[in-house]
Amino acid sequence: MRVIGILNHKGGVGKTFLAFHLAAGLGDMMGYKVLAIDYDAQGDLMKWGSGGKWNGEERYDTKNVTYYYSPDRIDIETEQTDLFDFVLIDGRPDYNAMSDFIEKCDALFVPVQGRLSLDGATDVFRIRQFMEKKNVPVWIIRNMMAQVAQLISGENKLITLLEKTYDVRVGVSCFSYSESVRMAERYLTPIWYLPGNTGNVIKTGLTKMLNWLSDQFGDARKLNATAFKEVYNTYREVTNVEENLNASG
Repeated sequence: MRVIGILNHKGGVGKTFLAFHLAAGLGDMMGYKVLAIDYDAQGDLMKWGSGGKWNGEERYDTKNVTYYYSPDRIDIETEQTDLFDFVLIDGRPDYNAMSDFIEKCDALFVPVQGRLSLDGATDVFRIRQFMEKKNVPVWIIRNMMAQVAQLISGENKLITLLEKTYDVRVGVSCFSYSESVRMAERYLTPIWYLPGNTGNVIKTGLTKMLNWLSDQFGDARKLNATAFKEVYNTYREVTNVEENLNASG
């Protein structure tokens, strides 16, 4: 069992969107058993995980993912977590609360708004300072950005500084806040359930992160574009998703 933290002290940076897609990707797409802990009182991860059906229950189960609402503390017994391949924690925007579980994390995912600025890098530094554990990799997700190739020299310097300061690997992905994100948020559905080529840029970024998690902490299962197409076709057959989206629009 490996613990993955999705953290930032700020709200509105795409933290829960990322946490849900990592949990659903590892569970529904790759077949791992996943415990996804919602550590935020708003319960947004529970809403995503249940497709909007959550009504305050402590847990909500899908085929391979258990969503667990725990806004007050992280208090999961070892025998419970041993049932899972991955535990993902959607942390609340509160540095003091992070100390309750951050030392347990085997990897950190930190969404930042826009380009990686000194302020964004400081978010990573502040999170990382709580950890005595060494060599915990950090993945930075630049929201509202389209391509990793757009990294500018200042961002590269900050990434190098992070790697040297903490002797860790720093990965970078970019998500654009596109129509696909708005549709996923509106319908509380995974982005790979949206029709056509919707969300291809974000699917590419998610695939990179999910494959990396599987390589590092799982048994090296692989996702590719074909997998997203297959799962969408299956979903379409049982839900008529395109008709439902058109009717709702």
